[in-house]
Amino acid sequence: MRNFLKKSGLKFFILVGQICRLRGIPILAYHSVADDNSNISTPCRMFKFQMKYLKKSGYKVISLHNYISRLIDNKPIPHDIVVLTFDDGLKDFYLSAWPVLKELNFSATVFVPTDYIGDTSRWYAKYGLLPVPMLNWDEINELADAGIDIQSHGCSHRPLTTLTLEELKREVRDSKKILEKGLGKTIDIFCCPQGEENQSVATAIKNAGYRMGIGGKNGLLKPHGDPYTVNRQALDYINLNDNRTAELSMEACLKGTFAWYVDFKKGIKKITKN
Repeated sequence: MRNFLKKSGLKFFILVGQICRLRGIPILAYHSVADDNSNISTPCRMFKFQMKYLKKSGYKVISLHNYISRLIDNKPIPHDIVVLTFDDGLKDFYLSAWPVLKELNFSATVFVPTDYIGDTSRWYAKYGLLPVPMLNWDEINELADAGIDIQSHGCSHRPLTTLTLEELKREVRDSKKILEKGLGKTIDIFCCPQGEENQSVATAIKNAGYRMGIGGKNGLLKPHGDPYTVNRQALDYINLNDNRTAELSMEACLKGTFAWYVDFKKGIKKITKN
């Protein structure tokens, strides 16, 4: 019954997307690609299915840096672009996601918290998650050399809205310097840990020299919107346990209404708890 309701909900919001015809570019957000049953993990088979679905459907899958470069060069933005992002700089991106992307000639952006490079995601324990291995510098450089876009996820992965102004400046400034030194390239995108953002955070990101800031709101990227409060659609908000659910969730993302499905699902959960 639960799977039936899930698929019915996704079909409804896909239909809403067909009617509304929302404008914008879908940025898909993943954390882990692994078969560990974590609530932030997309199973490897489901991830591969979704990527093959994008390929079969004729979408151009690019990184955020590639998107920004098109804007700077005044190149037209095709309607069939999809941007892939991966938060937290986990080693399973290198082991599980990257081989699939390489096979399909897709790119992606990986957001790395610099304090944990070569370590484990020790902050996960605060949220009841098991820490997992992180990318090390050799892997980060190998990925960057192969065309994967490495960008900043701060230093300590703390919610930025809880920090003092000086701590906030350190997170955005020092993570940029560390990645630029380690990669020998400019870092121009910042992704707020846990999506925690307000006007002070957006201003700090802009003042540190970034071209774009990713916040925590669900939705499509608006090409003429505020570049420091960019929306995404997070695919770890749904359990993907069969091909049809993986396909429907991707369709909803492409229509821009997967975020509405997620908000609706959260609302139903809140009502049933009360």
